[in-house]
Amino acid sequence: MQHRILLIENSITAESRMYRALSELGQVMRARSMLEATAQCAQLHPDMVVADCPVDGMACSSVAQYLKANDCDAALVALTYPDRDTSDRGNFAVLRKPVRDPDLLATARRILNSRGEA
Repeated sequence: MQHRILLIENSITAESRMYRALSELGQVMRARSMLEATAQCAQLHPDMVVADCPVDGMACSSVAQYLKANDCDAALVALTYPDRDTSDRGNFAVLRKPVRDPDLLATARRILNSRGEA
């Protein structure tokens, strides 16, 4: 099954690496801001969003709330630094930076499986 994955990442180097890794799971779309991400979600309805948090100054939980408020029901994988507070994480997975490709893929597969989309 071809999954649709939206990758929100500001670093060109990290984006390229994660894009290649996530391509194993399906079509990967790119966004650099929440505005771009919202437009991508409305148009392409991704199964999963992988976001390097904070995005546009929004913490992980705010990104999750923003996506939901904008009718994006995709699963969220938030990438963040160990010193960031993710205690109010709601319904999303957190991976601590630096993120290794095998960890990212394992988490993505687990989430897609749990949603019946793998």
